[in-house]
Amino acid sequence: MKSSINEQAEVLKVFIDNLVKAGTPISSIVIGGFSMGGGMALHMAYRYFPQMAGCFALSSFLHNDSMVYEDLAKAQHTSLPPLIAFHGDKDYTVPIDWGQQMYNRLISLGVKGEFHTVKNETHNLAHDEVDRGSIKCCLDLK
Repeated sequence: MKSSINEQAEVLKVFIDNLVKAGTPISSIVIGGFSMGGGMALHMAYRYFPQMAGCFALSSFLHNDSMVYEDLAKAQHTSLPPLIAFHGDKDYTVPIDWGQQMYNRLISLGVKGEFHTVKNETHNLAHDEVDRGSIKCCLDLK
């Protein structure tokens, strides 16, 4: 599992490196995603590009032995991208407890952020609250 995550992360890393080479400051890039895409965004923000502007994760989780946790525990970052996480309280695909555990563990490792429960929402976060919150990620939290 870890090797396939690393392989996919390398593809995204090349894409982000190309953005930076083209003149986009890494400190102005926000990354995020839904479900597994949110998990990958967490890898990018906290393993590969801790100087990013922010990260958002929608209905996402990380496995208990995720390399994100390992790398954050080893690293000596003075600053990490802020995180905003949203999770539906009726999500049975990725239970909200998984999202809360992920968030709490990231906070314990130095990430600053917010966790929002979206009432009566399943594994489908298509709300104005989430849209505004995803944008808010890097405007308010730094």
